[in-house]
Amino acid sequence: MNGRYPEIQELLQKVEKTYGEKLSTSSDYFCLYSDIKQKVKANISFSTLKRIYGYVPYSSSPRIATLNVLARYIGERNFDSFCEKLKKENFNQSHFFTSDNIQSCELATGQSLEIAWAPNRYLKLLHLGNSRFRVTESRNSQIQIEDVFCASEFILGMPLFLHDLEREGLDQHMFIAGKKGGLTLLNRI
Repeated sequence: MNGRYPEIQELLQKVEKTYGEKLSTSSDYFCLYSDIKQKVKANISFSTLKRIYGYVPYSSSPRIATLNVLARYIGERNFDSFCEKLKKENFNQSHFFTSDNIQSCELATGQSLEIAWAPNRYLKLLHLGNSRFRVTESRNSQIQIEDVFCASEFILGMPLFLHDLEREGLDQHMFIAGKKGGLTLLNRI
């Protein structure tokens, strides 16, 4: 299943488009759950929807039965037929794009940034030089004040990968901010 991650992401985007509303709160997921139950006449749990969309922590792959229900919701027979359709449409994972961005190498030591991502996460960062940043303000995020990490580039609308994350001198490995939907705010201060 892990080899089909891009297809799962595409399916989730199409489910959200079919639903017609951006999923950002717990009640949004409950409304989607109700809509799926009514239209597909199949049961998929409210908690499963929140996990598969990354609203709550989720580390394993979704069950094929879950993916089949979501595929039926967007008008496909099942998840396999959805994937076959993507192949026929030349589903492409690579493309050129333009977006507001800030490269770490362009920042002066001591310069600050503010970033945010859904749902309601916010960080204020101080550039320490050499692509390293210290968190000076944190709201609703697992990343804490005084955490230090490396990031080479910040791109609006794209996930941010924090590497060499340190908390109180201990290595915390990597962190992805904005896995679904990317950064929603990117400002130099």
